[in-house]
Amino acid sequence: MLIEFAPLNVPFERRCQTAAVLFFSFFFLFAPPLSVIFTIYLLYTSYWWIIALYFVWFIYDYRTPERGSRPSSWLRGWKVWKYYANYFPIKLVKTADLSPEHNYIIG
Repeated sequence: MLIEFAPLNVPFERRCQTAAVLFFSFFFLFAPPLSVIFTIYLLYTSYWWIIALYFVWFIYDYRTPERGSRPSSWLRGWKVWKYYANYFPIKLVKTADLSPEHNYIIG
């Protein structure tokens, strides 16, 4: 009942893809509860004013997504997004011509 690790001859590109998926999986699992715990902790320390400033920023910034948000080109240019997308290989196979005059639900 041993753990089987990936062979050493796995290409570097595939290792980067796996690392990107692991990073985002752990980030989305652990960041929310850790953020709540950290916020509650800060409220009971002498750094409560950081949470107060964040709350003011939250109120000020609340409607930003409705106004188009704040696009960030440097964040969009990260290589990690390519690694993440390439981890899940998909192919689009055209099986029929679709008229642009109609609406379609594809799922």
